[in-house]
Amino acid sequence: MVTWRSKTSRPMEIKELKQRLRLSEVIAYYGLLPDKHGRLLCPFHDDKTPSLQLYPKTGTFCCFSTNCNAGTGDVIRFIELMDTCSMHEAIMKAKSLIGGTPLLPAVPAAPVNPSTDPIEREAVLAKVFGSFKKALPASRKAVDYLQGRGLDYRQHACGYNSGGLHWDSRNHYLVASMVKYGLLKPYPAGGYSVWAKDCVIFPLEDATGRIVSL
Repeated sequence: MVTWRSKTSRPMEIKELKQRLRLSEVIAYYGLLPDKHGRLLCPFHDDKTPSLQLYPKTGTFCCFSTNCNAGTGDVIRFIELMDTCSMHEAIMKAKSLIGGTPLLPAVPAAPVNPSTDPIEREAVLAKVFGSFKKALPASRKAVDYLQGRGLDYRQHACGYNSGGLHWDSRNHYLVASMVKYGLLKPYPAGGYSVWAKDCVIFPLEDATGRIVSL
């Protein structure tokens, strides 16, 4: 049985950890936004309709899509899948999330390919974020999420990635650029894995105000 010492210097078992760290807190930490029925677009495969169901009473989740290998899991398994880490690393991450510190969304930065043109990359990121920013007011979930954390989207540079930008876009160059810069990853059988799907996005700007990362 895996145990560790809590701040009170007594061993904490995995069972107790799961009781203290709610799945809803971890979902919010990753910036994911379930609907009122506890469903959300699965972050573990290219999901076009919400197929991942959350069960708050048991602290578990289940993806019902036949195209996904996530299956059923608990808060530890969710962290393990999101961070692509070992179970031990997921346990230590869960431990760090327990306490009085509010959980804030932690969306992994968009991948950076050092061999690409930085000027072109900045232009693509600016265009994509512009679409995210326009999409945010239309997402009640995203607006409520920000308001619940004391943030007004009208006063902050932020956007919402619904995961569907490439569906609506007739600009094949933009889609190709999103693939090139890691915002989309093609599946062998078709479709895309979308970076930070169903997440609130905050851009990282340089001293001149140019977006250098999402």
